[in-house]
Amino acid sequence: ALALAEKMLSRGHPEAALRQLMRSESRDGSWHSMYGRVLMTMEKYHEAHLAFREAVRLDPDNNGYHSLALDAAVAEKKEKTLSGRARKWLRTIGKK
Repeated sequence: ALALAEKMLSRGHPEAALRQLMRSESRDGSWHSMYGRVLMTMEKYHEAHLAFREAVRLDPDNNGYHSLALDAAVAEKKEKTLSGRARKWLRTIGKK
């Protein structure tokens, strides 16, 4: 499921990647990391940060997970700024 989710994400289909992930029975660090990557693509930064933190909890020696958790925290913080909210609003308008 992880390999297929990776393929879907790389092709720009985060929703399909998420569906593949939800089919997986194993929820180890790599699963939570992939889940966080999908959520980052979907601009759900808070949820992504939580997913990466869980990956870190499950595999504390994996520096990649630490880095991804930090990236998500920074993205979440930027999104809360006025310019971040304005960018998100403009993207929403552009999709309509």
